[in-house]
Order: sequence, then structure tokens, then C-alpha cells
Amino acid sequence: MIVREACPQCGSRQYKRNGFIHTGKQNYKCKVCGRAFVLVPENRVFTEEQRALIERLLLERISLRGICRALGVGLRWLLYFMAERFTAAPEHLYVQLMAGAQRVILHRLEAEVAEVLKISPNFSLEVLRQRLPYKDPADLERFLDSLRKAGLK
Repeated sequence: MIVREACPQCGSRQYKRNGFIHTGKQNYKCKVCGRAFVLVPENRVFTEEQRALIERLLLERISLRGICRALGVGLRWLLYFMAERFTAAPEHLYVQLMAGAQRVILHRLEAEVAEVLKISPNFSLEVLRQRLPYKDPADLERFLDSLRKAGLK
């Protein structure tokens, strides 16, 4: 437990009472810089080992609320942690498929294209281009090229 004797921002010992926070604790305000703070904060700092454990649990697809209950973290903190990890991940992972897998995917895609054309013979890539919400135009072009290879025009 940390007991503060000074403002955490400027270090001044000149502060006054400033109401209560949502949990009922006394809130204080620094007279020098105006920062609001609590003298005895209860926020937990998670070690890198605990963060690695949370990452492993997320990879195992354990429910978010289950992770919160098991490790004693708040749902809001867990969501911020996940967002932090997602933004740290590379934009594109550039996964390369094996040559055999590409043929299987193309074969399945050809069957799907044939089914689409059977249902809607006037379907075109231009209509699809306007409806798909891709941020990166290069991603959209890669997707449309794969459909062209499958036989869609």
C-alpha cells in the first residue's frame, strides 16, 4: 500500500481536500499544479509475468470475464490491455500459404463463384468493389484478383 505525502505530479506538499471519488475515498487537489489525487491509491501494477499470463489466456480463448475473475483484473483494464496489444501487432502478418493449399483454396473459390453466378448471373466485380468496406485499396485489389482467378468477371 502506497501512502502519498505529496502531489504525484509536482511533488508539492500543499494540497486541500476536494470531495470524494466514486469509491468513496477522500480526494485531494494540489494547490500548486491543480492535480487531483488520492492519498492511498489502490491501483494494482501488473508485472510482465502476469501480463504474459493474460496474453496466454487470451490466446487460449478463455472468456474475458473468466480472465477477470481468475486474475482479479477489471474488465475495462483487460479491454485496454487487449487494444494495446492489437495496436502493437504488425498491420499485416504476410502469412504465406503452401502451394498445395493455394490450389485447394482456389478450387473451393471456383465452386463458390459458380454458385454465385447460378443465383445471380449479372453479378460483377464492380458491384462488389463498391460494397466492400476495405480501408487499404491494395487489400481490396488482392481480394478481387483472387476472385478473377476463380472466374468472376
